[in-house]
Amino acid sequence: AELYAVPHLQALFGQLNPADRDQARADEAVAKLTLGLGHLDALLPATGFAAGPQLTTADCLIAPMLFFLPMLSGAFADPGLLSDTPKLAAYVDRIQEEPAYRRVRE
Repeated sequence: AELYAVPHLQALFGQLNPADRDQARADEAVAKLTLGLGHLDALLPATGFAAGPQLTTADCLIAPMLFFLPMLSGAFADPGLLSDTPKLAAYVDRIQEEPAYRRVRE
């Protein structure tokens, strides 16, 4: 997550305001984020969590980044940030069901 997605997420945060947005930079960051999410998708297992059947510190690195994806999808009119990453999308669903994750989000 730190290598594949976070730098591009950070670039997008600077482009959130449509009045100040550099659309070319935003489009480039979305494209790079989409590519990075694809790399994460290739690395994640089809079941369980990042490093096995239980939550670990690896998930603690990935999960916060995923928290922002729905907001960014809406802000940049790209509802498909997870559409081409079925394992990552399933991982998001699994982790959101975890009590520990829900407690942190509250």
